[in-house]
Amino acid sequence: MSAIRAVLWDADGVLQEVPRGWRALLIEAIGQPATDQALTEIWPVAKAAMAGRADLIPALDELLTRHGLVDAEHAVKEVWGTFIRFEGTRELVASIRRSGVSCHLATNQDQLRAAYMRERLGYDDLLDSSFYSCDVGAAKPSARFFGRVLDKLGLAPEQVVFVDDTEVNVTSASDLGLHGICWHHRDGLDVLRSALAALGVC
Repeated sequence: MSAIRAVLWDADGVLQEVPRGWRALLIEAIGQPATDQALTEIWPVAKAAMAGRADLIPALDELLTRHGLVDAEHAVKEVWGTFIRFEGTRELVASIRRSGVSCHLATNQDQLRAAYMRERLGYDDLLDSSFYSCDVGAAKPSARFFGRVLDKLGLAPEQVVFVDDTEVNVTSASDLGLHGICWHHRDGLDVLRSALAALGVC
């Protein structure tokens, strides 16, 4: 087996989480009826934005204006910037980097959330580089996402580990030859450490 040279890290569920979930936070900001309508309308745009095919911010502004929710703009956009960081996982990332294996963010995000993550969560300092799907131009589980990331890193699939909490993403990466680990922070750090150690990491 080739020596592992890099670990790709998913964000939500692995390095961070939205406390209580998107829907609960939006209900606090604009109420339940408006939340149900907003999520129905914005989700297709958000999916396209995550793949780099649309810009979420003007679409969200238009939706708020159309529904008379301009006064709630700040509160709504703050939902996109609300995170809980998992310090244990972050400490593990730092330890792996100290061992000489590079670590990179590999996450599906729209432009608004990616901007908040860059500004508020310190990923530029925590990781060697970050691959946001909106910038990559493809979203997991697409093979294009992983292919473009590997091209940027200049590494072969067998030299890379991918940690994600969504099985379909891990399967896609594994099918391309990466070493996939399906892990959610609720599984516990010992489980992740054991899976990484089996691949010669940390």
